[in-house]
Amino acid sequence: MAISPKKPSASATPAPQAAAPQPVAAPAFEANKVFESAAAPAREMQENLRKAAEQGLEQGKAAYARAKAAAEDATQSLEASYAAAVQGVTALNARAVDALRANVDAGFGFFKALASVKSLPEAFEVQSGHARKQFDALTFQVKEMATMAQTLAAEAVAPLKAGVSKALAQTH
Repeated sequence: MAISPKKPSASATPAPQAAAPQPVAAPAFEANKVFESAAAPAREMQENLRKAAEQGLEQGKAAYARAKAAAEDATQSLEASYAAAVQGVTALNARAVDALRANVDAGFGFFKALASVKSLPEAFEVQSGHARKQFDALTFQVKEMATMAQTLAAEAVAPLKAGVSKALAQTH
């Protein structure tokens, strides 16, 4: 005999079940707000670093521009100084050649005059006159060349002094 499952009888009412407790609604989790609040300090720090880098770059550009201008000024000062020195040395050399020529001419004149003397006292007189003239000429030539050398030095240094003064004025 086969046992069949029992069917519930229609007269039997199911037992009332106890109501399950409803979970309390948790506040809505807003991930975006949490991430935003966590990322805000990092974004602020990143912005501050970017601003500092930009300022450093601008300061570097300004320093480079100042250094470049100073180098160009120094180059111009050196070129002007060199040009003045070359011009002065050329003039000094020309004056030295002129003095040498005058001294050689005076020497030939002395030997010519000495060759035409007829007595020993006349030879001493020609020699002493020549020595006096040469001493005066050499004294004048030395003074003239010393003055030229001083002028040369002053003119050659003037552009450098001006450049240094300008550079010092720009730094203060």
